[in-house]
Amino acid sequence: YLCSAISPTPRHSLSHPLLLILLLLLPLSLESTPPMERQPLDVVIVGNGPAALTLSYLLQGHTPVYASPHPEESLDRFFRTSADNLLLCDFAAAPKQPEARTSNSLAAIIDQLLQPLADSAHYRGPPLIRWKAPTNNTAPVYTHLVLGRTLPGGSWHSMPASLTALSPASWMELPTVPFPGRASRLPSRAAIAEYYSSYPQRAGIVRHQRPYSEVTGATREAGLWRITYDRVPPPSNSAPSSGADADGTSHSYSVLAKTLVVATGMYGVPMRLDIAGESLPFVHHRIPSSSLQSDSTLLVVGAGLSAADCIWLASQTQRVRIIHVFRRAIEAKKGESDSENEGSSPCSICRFANSFGSYPQYAALYDLMLAASVEASSTAAPVRRSFAAGTYEAYAGATLSLVTEEGRCHLSWVRGTGTEQVELTVDRVAILIGSEPDLSWLPASVTALLPEHIHSKLNPLSVDPVTFALRDYDDSLRFIGPAAGDNFVRFCMAHAFGVRASLDIASATADSSSIPSKADL
Repeated sequence: YLCSAISPTPRHSLSHPLLLILLLLLPLSLESTPPMERQPLDVVIVGNGPAALTLSYLLQGHTPVYASPHPEESLDRFFRTSADNLLLCDFAAAPKQPEARTSNSLAAIIDQLLQPLADSAHYRGPPLIRWKAPTNNTAPVYTHLVLGRTLPGGSWHSMPASLTALSPASWMELPTVPFPGRASRLPSRAAIAEYYSSYPQRAGIVRHQRPYSEVTGATREAGLWRITYDRVPPPSNSAPSSGADADGTSHSYSVLAKTLVVATGMYGVPMRLDIAGESLPFVHHRIPSSSLQSDSTLLVVGAGLSAADCIWLASQTQRVRIIHVFRRAIEAKKGESDSENEGSSPCSICRFANSFGSYPQYAALYDLMLAASVEASSTAAPVRRSFAAGTYEAYAGATLSLVTEEGRCHLSWVRGTGTEQVELTVDRVAILIGSEPDLSWLPASVTALLPEHIHSKLNPLSVDPVTFALRDYDDSLRFIGPAAGDNFVRFCMAHAFGVRASLDIASATADSSSIPSKADL
């Protein structure tokens, strides 16, 4: 391990014999790796969610092979053009998928391999690919590391464990490792986190993983990336990490790489309202981890999935009063598809749940939000309604402008054709208006190219739709996952396909250019 490509910086000395023995005798874990040459790695991936894990599997040389015919003839013909290695397909010439629930054409095509006709009511079939392991140098194998703040799985470890996912188990699967249980069930988020944390071991990519790694910087040096990061101690209920001392002291490391892939997801930094009182101890920007007391009052700001989850969890407490504040009232529009609303309408998840019928808690919340929106437009006062074990009332078209130390919340509420000021006293406030990736560690030359606020649907990063290289930068920097425009795991996996395929092309081009021509001979 001490001979690896990762070299400790002098912040903490390893010269003490007891410390050195301790490090060498640590049990095998996610950190155990054979020695690696002190050469730049091909790739460093920052983030260890599903997209990053899929890319790690692909970088190890596994190749997707077309194994079963697609039920649509045009797609079947296309995939047969490169049946022995689907990464060689000319994806720019692929048949269009107008009904896809992703705006990325590559993701739409790869989804047809992994989840053929998944959104069709007439067909449910297994994946159409099998994975071929590298043998006798038949496929490129890329040296790489995956740096993540948590165990493998990323933000899935930070979500409420008891709630179910929005996607069936089969849509959460990563290459070659089946998700336990019935494929069509909606697994709990705890089960998903456990599946992803065990995936590296089961997929044979554990040696590339560095969990509990906090990236602190990235700079360019002679055409390479130098990535610096701290190994931090894991939570007390997690497995030990060999990058930190027993007393919780962290180490700093640096590694060189030819390509940097950012796969940090959107869970990094909660968005704020920037109002007075927002930093008070009873004001939260994540779903509160501690339970509410009976007969207490919670004010929730936001209309996305986190806000909906917070409301549902709070409603399980006896006699809790939930006050819901969201900025845009819901308009009941007929003939509007879910894909047109996804990510842009208030509580788009709840709207989708209302039409899909598989998520009763979100559908019920959508109905309450719609009723509150109608009441606000007609100047009626909010109606307190029963919801699970508590009560729910909503201020549609309202904004929170102040929170005092006494728990008084000031709202500006559009009521009818006018604006009304409302003061409410609460015990807790949850401001859940979204989050953004933490990209503060990137150099200024990169952050200058990024939008001020990143949203996976409304304002994703501008990347090449096949290689996922950041536009206006060179191909050494890629962004995959939600920040590149796809929230669903089933679509993010295609981002890994795009990165690996483009690396293969670059590798083949470099190899061919190194062969001397007849003139040179």
